[in-house]
Amino acid sequence: MRRYRIIIVSVLILSGGGARLDAQAPPDLSPLSVEAERTLFLRACGLFNREALPPGSPHIPDRAVCGTPVVMALASNWHRLSKTTREAFATLFQRPIAERTAMSPKGRFRIHYNRTGSHAVAPADADRNGVPDYVDEVGRTFEDVWDLEVGRMGYDPPPPDGDGVYDVYIRNLAGQSAYGFTYPDVAAGRYASASYMEIDNNYTDSIYGTRGLDGLHVTAAHEFFHAVQFGYYNDIYTSAWWHELTSTWMEDVAYTDVNDYYQYIPEFFRSPGVSLDQEGLHMFGASVYAHYLAKVYGEASIRRSWEVLKERKPSDAGLEHYDAGMPAGGFAGVFPGFAVWNYLTSTRARPGYYPEAGNYPAVIPDTAVPGPGMPDSGYGNVDRLAANYIRVFSKGLSGGLRGAFMLDEDATWTLLVLLVGDQVAVVRASDASRVEIPDVQRYEQVVFVPIVTSLEGKRFRYSYTISVDEGITRASDPVGDVNLDGRVNFADFVGFAGGFGKKPDEEGYDPRADLNGDGEINFQDFVIFAGHFGE
Repeated sequence: MRRYRIIIVSVLILSGGGARLDAQAPPDLSPLSVEAERTLFLRACGLFNREALPPGSPHIPDRAVCGTPVVMALASNWHRLSKTTREAFATLFQRPIAERTAMSPKGRFRIHYNRTGSHAVAPADADRNGVPDYVDEVGRTFEDVWDLEVGRMGYDPPPPDGDGVYDVYIRNLAGQSAYGFTYPDVAAGRYASASYMEIDNNYTDSIYGTRGLDGLHVTAAHEFFHAVQFGYYNDIYTSAWWHELTSTWMEDVAYTDVNDYYQYIPEFFRSPGVSLDQEGLHMFGASVYAHYLAKVYGEASIRRSWEVLKERKPSDAGLEHYDAGMPAGGFAGVFPGFAVWNYLTSTRARPGYYPEAGNYPAVIPDTAVPGPGMPDSGYGNVDRLAANYIRVFSKGLSGGLRGAFMLDEDATWTLLVLLVGDQVAVVRASDASRVEIPDVQRYEQVVFVPIVTSLEGKRFRYSYTISVDEGITRASDPVGDVNLDGRVNFADFVGFAGGFGKKPDEEGYDPRADLNGDGEINFQDFVIFAGHFGE
């Protein structure tokens, strides 16, 4: 019979090699709602006690994922759970028992493994050093990711657990549909702690989207970054989305040719109007946000976000604290460019945006079909930190296009217009209720992008009417109007030239001169500017 172990963070007190539940609850914790507790219970059963779920339950993973968020959600909420739920998962915690140990090449990691039983590693030992080859590869891999994440990228090393080495346990995790688990140690506290890790013994089972040594490599990069994160802010119950988003990104930084994250990004692109911080498979797919940050603002921008989180108080859980760690003054400055990049993938991919955009799925926009005297109308909903897309195939239309949007007053909105032809020009509408674009036949598509940059709330409503009008001869927001005086002339060229060659993390960059939204003011922007000069 399989034993299921539940890891409790703030409710365990270490005692030798084991632990016991702490019966004293913190005084400031209120019970979880019935619905929140039920959801957490079912998620935990999906990993640790599937016999308690009916066949076909949506809480049984259909693919392997990181198991850390569920473990940490149980841990951080232990004293908020009902007695029934605690009894269901309250087996005493002990680290796994393994037959053997081996040290990694630089002595930073102790690898615990078995030669027999269901958790055994393959016995092959090509170099005859007395340690199975798989264990040797585990040691080398974790040393490599330490050198990358701590050495090159400048993150703090994981908090020590007292013996100067980090413990990695090799287990058979396929039955739990998990690539790996990173467990916090209680001794260092709830919001920054030491940890240890479990990884699979071979990654060959069909549940893994990426198998063999590639599966090991991306798991090591991902889970070790959790260990690093636990030194900054380990309350994954309130920040699971950011832990997982950045850890999934880290896989590709370490092993760019593996691309395990490809299996998750359809969850993000098929629902662009869902909030960035949505949990479930969406948060793994939302790792493209970190790809965008790293490409436009540099990898260090993500490290800075963790450094800001490190200064948060334990009770700080709102998105405003992540907002404080974002470049460009916060999500409101970052998100419009991110929304542009998310449209330019798959068959719409172009140089200068996501390097792997051609391999990403495409956002499926709403399509409006206005004609002369025949406006088209529609509506939709957008969550916080999300966007939707309304496309008009403009090739062949005559005259101008007018978009009139009504936006929910409870949200903070940005309305972009993408003019897609040989080049992509990005316009930020100054008045969403009246956006006018002349000579639309020179573009292949005109795409309206309503974006919500609010940090709270979901399902903000918008409605629109899009019409064709041959009488439109002037743009409401001319492309290249850097100084926002309504004309594109020499004064704008001076402003444009002043930022030429600059990126967002460099002094002198002006986002108004980044006309194609690729995150750099360059020759492509000059071509767009020249094409609209004099308007």
